[in-house]
Amino acid sequence: MCECITDINQKLAPQNARLSLTITFMGPGLSEYPHIAIEKIDRSKRGKIPTCFIPTFCPFCGEKYTQETEAGGA
Repeated sequence: MCECITDINQKLAPQNARLSLTITFMGPGLSEYPHIAIEKIDRSKRGKIPTCFIPTFCPFCGEKYTQETEAGGA
């Protein structure tokens, strides 16, 4: 289990900031993953606005998340 979220949140703390996390209830326990927001580039086009996605690998170090593993953080 990587500690990237915890490490980055510690580095962001002096700026009064932290990563936004998505909590999931899949698998045997509660897990937290980084919240990766998606934004439409051309908002004049119609259609659904995407919200976010949940990574299966740590976006910072590349370690695979498992359902049993908590991503850590906050």
